[in-house]
Amino acid sequence: MMFREVLPATVSELRTSGLFKPDHEVTIVRDVEGRIRVIIGTRSTTTALLPDAPTQQAVEQGLRRRLGAWLASSPVWVDDVPPSPLPKAKPEKRAAHLALDLARQSRVPAPWRTQAGDPVWFLLERHAAKRAWVGDVQPQPPWTIEDVDAGRKAPVVTFFSHKGGVGRSTALVATALHLARANQRVAVVDLDIEAPGLSSLLLSAEPTAGALDYLVDGGVVAGTTARDVSALVSDPALVESGPVLQVVPAGPVDDAFLEMLARVDLQDAAASSALAERIRRLFVELDASFGPLDFILVDARAGLHEVAGLMLAGLSHGAVVVGTNSPQSWMGVTRVARLLSAPYLRDGKDPRPLLLVHGMAPSATDPRHEIETRSFRTKAYDELSAHYYPVGQVPGENEPDKPHWPITVPWTTELRGGGGLLTPPIVGVLMGAPYRALTQRLGKLFGRTIKTSGAGA
Repeated sequence: MMFREVLPATVSELRTSGLFKPDHEVTIVRDVEGRIRVIIGTRSTTTALLPDAPTQQAVEQGLRRRLGAWLASSPVWVDDVPPSPLPKAKPEKRAAHLALDLARQSRVPAPWRTQAGDPVWFLLERHAAKRAWVGDVQPQPPWTIEDVDAGRKAPVVTFFSHKGGVGRSTALVATALHLARANQRVAVVDLDIEAPGLSSLLLSAEPTAGALDYLVDGGVVAGTTARDVSALVSDPALVESGPVLQVVPAGPVDDAFLEMLARVDLQDAAASSALAERIRRLFVELDASFGPLDFILVDARAGLHEVAGLMLAGLSHGAVVVGTNSPQSWMGVTRVARLLSAPYLRDGKDPRPLLLVHGMAPSATDPRHEIETRSFRTKAYDELSAHYYPVGQVPGENEPDKPHWPITVPWTTELRGGGGLLTPPIVGVLMGAPYRALTQRLGKLFGRTIKTSGAGA
């Protein structure tokens, strides 16, 4: 049996045992190595008795036959201790209480569909890494979504793509320029620190420091500030007469950069409360030093990277997801949709805001344009209906202001092989209708009316 088969086999075995009632609570715990343990509790000892020793043995024997080496030692626990502390209990009883209490706090409702006669299912996964991507991170942005909705604070928005080269950084830069030209105070932060690129687009000279310096220095000394790692963009060709654009690059990619990168645990960023706190503090300092800001736009690493997961799950108020009409891109859309809907599934709160961008789309004159854009919208509706919208709140498919209705950004030759400093022809493309629509939609997502310049604005 392979890892991916273990959980379905566990549920199947427990169902077919015929030992559980609807008032039972069954928590399936899967440890770091993938081994299974089952905790059995009850909501009513009248209608669902806790299992006695022979019943526990029967459950264990059935699971061992089915799962083999995938079953943990001491695999069946009974939740028979009260949730209150037991100061006078024996040490072994206190240990059981602490373990069960942790399970109650950390478990989540099971993601599989309930069948008639099922117990109340819970799942508790123990992870070694990728904690943010699998839902182990609670949202803790630098300020609340209520402050953002009330206009008191800037939304922190993460730009994400499941694969590189689809126009994510370009979309972020275009949005930042449109916002600045609309008199919005904007900071952009490059947290794609393993493949930095924002500075090459916006800064005429290599930066002397950046986000990586802030993250490493902040773990040792308290002297490095947001101003120390920021650069200012005031070129009228970019921001016109708008406010100065605050840019936090990743940093200069020199020997020191690589040494610093080797000292930041990016493989389990979500588990590092210190790293998360330093990123959070960077946003707070940016707002205090250059603000009050209207938007903070963050460029995150492509793919299921730890920093991207931490930003999307824990530190952002919303996300812009850029993808193409490819299976690989849709994997990323699905994962992000689940992360942003997690507050609803866990606490009954609204999903965090999401905006989709259909990048690298065929141009309007290309015969494939209509077919591909329609296909992208249909797929987006299906994915968000299944993984993002709350139950009973799925909108109609043809509602253009809803998250499933993407901003379409056609592929252009001017951006081919880009990555260098913005030139007038490229700026002209970025000021075009698709990126203008993206900026306006992003503003509307957070209750802001953005009056962008340009034809048709």
